[in-house]
Amino acid sequence: MIHEIGVQLQAALQAKGCPFVVIDGPERRPTTTFARERVVIERDMSAGDTFAATHLPGKNPVTRLTRLIGCKITIYARAPSKGALEFEHFRRAEQVLDVVLIALYGIAKGRQNQVAFTSGKFVEPPDLTEGETMGGAVYELHFTFDRGVADRTWAGAAQPTANVASGTIQSTTNVSGIVEGGGSESETACGNGGT
Repeated sequence: MIHEIGVQLQAALQAKGCPFVVIDGPERRPTTTFARERVVIERDMSAGDTFAATHLPGKNPVTRLTRLIGCKITIYARAPSKGALEFEHFRRAEQVLDVVLIALYGIAKGRQNQVAFTSGKFVEPPDLTEGETMGGAVYELHFTFDRGVADRTWAGAAQPTANVASGTIQSTTNVSGIVEGGGSESETACGNGGT
């Protein structure tokens, strides 16, 4: 799922004219230069996952609970001007961060999921702290992205369903009532034509 979110994030960044590339993490080789600007998306191994009650409506397959997947995005930014100062690198990273935050919100909404941003900060990767001045900025964003855990077979099939034969439902019952605050509410239920 995280890979697919990354693909959608790349499309959203391109649509906004953001020149950063989104890559799957974790990166296996140490970062030795700020020359390659990028957004790395990966599982947050330090945070892990949490679980909650489902917020999805009943459907088939039945969603029993929600898994909140711990995710991390690392933004590597470098101001393009020669001899850029540290605040300029930070400003560029924050500009990308804004685009990423809005994009993730839109992706979650489009997928009918929820995203929750848990923390974020500028960091100094150990591989890039040798120089006297920082040649860029690195920002880590920690968040969760929810995923419904559905009751499926190993092959991915949902629970069996049945069709209701025509004429089976013979009556309807309309119930109305007054709700708190003075409004009214109505509901329609189906019966079987019995007593």
